[in-house]
Amino acid sequence: MKPIEINPSLAAAYEARGSARLSLGDPKGAFDDCTRAIEIDAGFAAAFVRRALARHELGDVHGAID
Repeated sequence: MKPIEINPSLAAAYEARGSARLSLGDPKGAFDDCTRAIEIDAGFAAAFVRRALARHELGDVHGAID
C-alpha cells in the first residue's frame, strides 16, 4: 500500500509525492499534491516551497512569490 492510502491525512506523504512529481516533470501534479499537504497542515513549510517551485515551472512567476 501507498502511504496516502494508509493515512490520507499525512501531509508529508503528499509533499513527498509532490516533490517526486516535480522531479519527473509534472508541475501540475506537484502543485496539487503540495496544495493538499498545505490544506492538511498549514504550517508545513516544505510544501509551500515545493508548491512555489511548481508554480514557477507552470509559468506563474507572481504566484510563486505569493
